[in-house]
Amino acid sequence: MQKECTATHWQSKHRYAITCCNWFAKDFARLVAAKAARKWDVFEVEELRGKTLGVVGYGDIGRATAQLARAFRMRVIALRRNTKLSAAEQEEGVVEKLYSPDQIEQLMAASDYVVLATPYTPATHHIVSAAAIAAMKPTGVIVNVGRGKCIDEAALIDALRKQRIRGAALDVFVTEPLPPDSPLWDLPNVFMSPHNADRTKEFQFESIEQFVQNAHRYLAGEELLNVCDKASGY
Repeated sequence: MQKECTATHWQSKHRYAITCCNWFAKDFARLVAAKAARKWDVFEVEELRGKTLGVVGYGDIGRATAQLARAFRMRVIALRRNTKLSAAEQEEGVVEKLYSPDQIEQLMAASDYVVLATPYTPATHHIVSAAAIAAMKPTGVIVNVGRGKCIDEAALIDALRKQRIRGAALDVFVTEPLPPDSPLWDLPNVFMSPHNADRTKEFQFESIEQFVQNAHRYLAGEELLNVCDKASGY
């Protein structure tokens, strides 16, 4: 079973998510193809500035992604169960608006880029449904650094094949490793990575450090760091 706690690896995932947004904004796929063809292909690229980022799952990863997006001068909206901004969040001024899970279609429709950063629980199964995908702009991009089963993968593939959305960047999948016969391998509007957005040397050391800290805390009878809530699933 995959552990859903994220305290040590969010520092890599949020940078990966914004990198994926830039992959589509600058159309790096076109640049790579032009280089391979030895073609001097001049075209206009897009800025992230002024674009709306929708963050589905406003926890550690989602919050860090939102903060980094603001550095690119993006407008940020987010989805979580608690739709009330805390006093600290209001003062920080990162998120413009919060949506509840039953308002996901509204968030998807309002976003130019959607970053999915949710853990997988019964409540988040296919939270990005066929209807949510259908609500996206034709120019919309979805980035998944959460869990593969949080998206209706079949509906996503259908939308990508028919070019109803611009593209998707996926680090996670319903089945991993991704089967060789998956249509995702052949879709030109998909950027993929083998669930390694957080596989850094730093993450490995930080995980060990946190384990050692928690071992000392446990022996001392102190509160543990980064405790998973078994009831909520993360």
